[in-house]
Amino acid sequence: MNRYRFIVISFVFIIGLITVSPSSGDTLPGEELFNKKCKQCHKVTEQLSIGPGLKDVTKRRSVEWIEKWLIDPKKVLDSNDPIAQELKKSFKRVMPKIPEMSTDENRKDIIEYLKTL
Repeated sequence: MNRYRFIVISFVFIIGLITVSPSSGDTLPGEELFNKKCKQCHKVTEQLSIGPGLKDVTKRRSVEWIEKWLIDPKKVLDSNDPIAQELKKSFKRVMPKIPEMSTDENRKDIIEYLKTL
């Protein structure tokens, strides 16, 4: 009976390890990157600054949209994306392209952090 229990517990543990997505980001590096690169223009509340407040941004925008925006805000704006157009109209500027956002890992980490806001 103990051997059967060990096998079942081992199986559940292995399945748990397999289902953890290695492509998901990490909150702590995302927060650190946010503090270095984003905090100057964005608040983690709803309060406006140079850019919009980012509280609940992952509820207002799809992860796909946020990822495209982080990769190249000007490209999204140039595509006549209505959200990007509204941001430019509201804030009278476009977010700069941030070199650190060129890596998948950094974008995923930032997005995971934004999900906590």
